[in-house]
Amino acid sequence: MHRYRLFIASILLSLGFTLIIIPNGLVSLSAQQVDWKNYTSDKLQISFEYPSDWTLTEKANRFDQGAEITVHKDQDYFFVMEPSPGPYVMNFETVVSVYYQGLLLNGVSKNIDIIEGPIFDKYIIDNKPTASILFVIDSLGGERGVREAIKINEGNKLQDIIFESSPSDFDLLENQNIRNHIINTFKFLS
Repeated sequence: MHRYRLFIASILLSLGFTLIIIPNGLVSLSAQQVDWKNYTSDKLQISFEYPSDWTLTEKANRFDQGAEITVHKDQDYFFVMEPSPGPYVMNFETVVSVYYQGLLLNGVSKNIDIIEGPIFDKYIIDNKPTASILFVIDSLGGERGVREAIKINEGNKLQDIIFESSPSDFDLLENQNIRNHIINTFKFLS
């Protein structure tokens, strides 16, 4: 009977279903099939996949504020910021430390609470060194948002990507899977 359950579970997983094991040994099934769109930016020299039911917008011109690319659905956001020119090969840890110290200094005035970080190489993005910092901040509209800022050392530039969601949604399995998929498909074209 146990082998039969494992066989059925492996078939369902291969079809894109998520299985939740309940303590009494029963299996709960939920369809988590996500269709992905591929996005490529010639300007930023990057590509990644994002859920097809999310909205992607690009900054219209360099004078607009905010992220170069914003991908969102409801209260879940993925931002790609304009890269900072490098080189950062030798001083990546210093740059991350300065960013972290800036968050700490702004924490009182902007109501920032550091949760985790900086953590170096928590993620491997296109075989580049990374650092991530997880924090809670007042977002637009005055609501609290959880942000994970990831700095990617591309050698000749420093690329920032940011995930943001509500505190109640950030750790949901669906959101974790989407973040991981975007991270795993994020590539530099140059």
